[in-house]
Amino acid sequence: MGRHYLFLLLLIVTQITASACLANPLVQRLLWQDSSKSKINPFFALLLFNEKRIIMDKNFLGIKRGTKEKLNATIFISGASSASGIEWSSANQSVATVDSSGLVSGVSNGKTVIQAKIPGENISVTCPVTVFSGYLYASLDDSNLVAIASFNHLTGDVTWLNTQPTGVSPTGIAVDPFGRYLYTGNFDSNTISQFGINSNDGSLSVLAPAVVTGSNPRNIAISLDSKFLYIANETANLVSQYTIGSSGTLTPVTTYPTLAVTFVSIDPTGKFLLTIGPTLTQLASYSIDPISGNLSQRGTSPSFDSQALFSFHPNGRYIFVGSAPNLRVLELNSDSGSLSTTADVAYSAVPHSSAVHPNGRFVYFVNASVGSVTCFVVDPSTGFIQNSSSVATGFSDIRFMVIDPTGNFAFVANKSGNLIRLKINQETGELLFLGTTAVGGTQWNLALM
Repeated sequence: MGRHYLFLLLLIVTQITASACLANPLVQRLLWQDSSKSKINPFFALLLFNEKRIIMDKNFLGIKRGTKEKLNATIFISGASSASGIEWSSANQSVATVDSSGLVSGVSNGKTVIQAKIPGENISVTCPVTVFSGYLYASLDDSNLVAIASFNHLTGDVTWLNTQPTGVSPTGIAVDPFGRYLYTGNFDSNTISQFGINSNDGSLSVLAPAVVTGSNPRNIAISLDSKFLYIANETANLVSQYTIGSSGTLTPVTTYPTLAVTFVSIDPTGKFLLTIGPTLTQLASYSIDPISGNLSQRGTSPSFDSQALFSFHPNGRYIFVGSAPNLRVLELNSDSGSLSTTADVAYSAVPHSSAVHPNGRFVYFVNASVGSVTCFVVDPSTGFIQNSSSVATGFSDIRFMVIDPTGNFAFVANKSGNLIRLKINQETGELLFLGTTAVGGTQWNLALM
């Protein structure tokens, strides 16, 4: 190895903290011997880790229910490495378990965290895990239906299975975090349809008659504990709150006034709900009471250029807003709920929605009218985004995008044709158009289970 190259690495190590060093792209490339981050370069590990430390080979894991996948962790003590003697644990064994070797088993739908710990030490590393069944649901607002399909997380193939009637013009659609219930916001009948999900075949059954809500319900957010549902009522200027009963049925609680709200979303920590308002070019944050589910407004963002939908980074810190002609990155204070601007990025398209890759390194903007999806590379330490690549779908009206929990494939709702399938390069974020699948009608929104 050249002296200049070694000197550069040593300079990085000595001038910044160890955690910041590990986030540096140069150090990442030097530390790992292969692009899958499964084999560590022992020379650089010796330089970087001169104290006790533990690292894991993945920063997220999506695993299909009933299958197993290995996580690998390595302990470094004064440069010496070992993969033995690690204590493994799961925060929720009803979702996923892990054995003494790091082998994770998907038990039931939901999210949990797997921890690898140095025995007897307060030194550990974690990996968020999502267990899924492999079903995709699409709201077919032109035909008053929900489409039920299965997806193959290894190939990206989609198979249409059936459709289920809903209220009139379902636009919003959501599956509860444990994959038990599905709800649609029916825009033209001012109702919420309620369904139970058969986890074995993905089929839907009506739980109870549709619940009447405020006028023109749009998008839905469900609390991480699956106890509360929130829906944006566009022309009623309200966010409506419901409790989710033990059988999945909804009971109205209260409403919160806002302005022409079209979108609600809960941050990955489950502490805050964000919505468009109090003006059309702002976001507002609300803290969620963990007992009652009641909302209390905490912050309002600076104004951005136009009304736009948004998505969260997996760390819950950054929010990507698809405003035009400048995309906006906001930062959410995890204590106060305040919102501040991190970056404005010029962008010529007018995105309808966005989706963030589970590895936190890429955010995608869905450009409805021009039929393309653009990838931006994300700096997880600052939230800054940089335009990287774009894929044309060949359609004129695309809406929402979902990414499968493994991070390998994405699906885009298509109001002008069949469901769009994309493959994701997890190293670069680049998208590859795979084709389309008929799912019984044109789609407005999507949900995965």
